[in-house]
Amino acid sequence: QSTWGHSRMPRQSQDQEALLNNRPLRCYWFPLYVATFLGVLLVLVVLLFGLDKLPHHPRYASCESSNAVAELDRQLTDLYNHQQFAVINSNILSTDFLVASQDWVVSQSESSSFFEQLSNSGFTPLQIASHCTKKIESVTHEIGQLEANNSTQTFYSRWVESELDVLITNVDFTETEDSITDALAPHRASFVDYFASQQFEVIQTNFYHPHAVLVPPSNDGFIPHSNIGEYYHSLYDLGAHNITFTPFSVFTTESVIHEIGNFSNSLGNSYYYRRWENDEGWKLATELLSIGDHH
Repeated sequence: QSTWGHSRMPRQSQDQEALLNNRPLRCYWFPLYVATFLGVLLVLVVLLFGLDKLPHHPRYASCESSNAVAELDRQLTDLYNHQQFAVINSNILSTDFLVASQDWVVSQSESSSFFEQLSNSGFTPLQIASHCTKKIESVTHEIGQLEANNSTQTFYSRWVESELDVLITNVDFTETEDSITDALAPHRASFVDYFASQQFEVIQTNFYHPHAVLVPPSNDGFIPHSNIGEYYHSLYDLGAHNITFTPFSVFTTESVIHEIGNFSNSLGNSYYYRRWENDEGWKLATELLSIGDHH
């Protein structure tokens, strides 16, 4: 009769049983290991590449397509490539039109000369690739790319009905010196204080017009007013602390202030554009957190 009997198992079977008994414990901890690794990886990516490389949050941003805007882009492209700059001024641009980059600001009265100089500098033939639009009442916001002479530049445009009201791009062209009338300095200081104290709902309510849109650094969607506070909360959670908005170009009309400057935070820097509208006090109607690579 075997000395093993029926109360003992061979050593190999005991080892197999031990492995089986331990497996659930290891499987239980494995997802935690993976999550920890991915969290550390995200932090490293943020630190290495900065805020302007972070993706936008799909649950906040929205994107549409517009045949009407595509047709307006086609008309603008056709007139520009045929050097009909005066016709662009009279038929396409609004009387409040402004085109700007991180280095320059041009108003409607100077636009014909500007487009002519831009064409003569070699930025032709022009193609406009619209990637995303967002219509709010009579205003349509657009994000896309300008392509000319093997150069591709990101742009933002604001259309009011069929008139081009604002064009923001990172095309390098010329630099102008603007006098800074910093009437908005107290607003920026309060914004930074509320951000530091994590009062993101107050930021959304007090600083943004109800029809405001924010374009994240990825430039591929529009964040509506209802999600702006939550978006800034997410930036804070990702480590974007110690924020500052330092304007170096401001263009003012009776009811609108266009502001371009440097957006700085603990993750990096980018050029920003803000459109303030005076509706019983200055509030943000449009905000782009990155309008080009910082250099």
